[in-house]
Amino acid sequence: MSRDGKMPALFRWIGIVALLGISFLSGWLLNGRIGVSISGVEQAQGNSSQGNASPAAREEILVVLHAFQDGYTKRDVAKIDAFMDDLFVRSDEVQLLGTDSGEWNRGFTAIEKFIRNDWTYWGNVRIDVERATISAKEDVAWVALPGRVEFASGPRPIRLTGTLIRTDGKWKFELVQFQWLDRKAGLRDLLYLRNLRVSR
Repeated sequence: MSRDGKMPALFRWIGIVALLGISFLSGWLLNGRIGVSISGVEQAQGNSSQGNASPAAREEILVVLHAFQDGYTKRDVAKIDAFMDDLFVRSDEVQLLGTDSGEWNRGFTAIEKFIRNDWTYWGNVRIDVERATISAKEDVAWVALPGRVEFASGPRPIRLTGTLIRTDGKWKFELVQFQWLDRKAGLRDLLYLRNLRVSR
């Protein structure tokens, strides 16, 4: 075969390999395994506010948020009963929504089981309690705060929101929701590869 005959065949093979690579990458992106991480601290749009809770209510709710973080820091499953009793309303109506689809937990027992699994298998949760937005009216309060979950592969940003009610003079969660702050990648994000991360 002449040299001229080898060159078109080589280009054909390069084209096939490139096409396979693009197909693989496109499938990977469409499967949602590559996400785009936000950089820096989450910025709220609009007015800057810590919420409308009175100073007294804010201090009381900050105690609850610090206790929540403390539980997720120590991850001591032997103390989960005390953690749940201190921080969650004992009710069939209490709810916790996890970051992934299917993680909608209803009832005190379901939430306890979910948190036990978090402490055993999930990454290290770090919520920024001092940056919490806390609003309250009478015996109901709403909170929102940024944070991250630290994995061996690196951190992922999250937002924690929740509703608390005051019963017998003590604030307790009636609803907690964890939410990822990064998003699935699109083809345009290939221009900014430094922002891409592979989901766990």
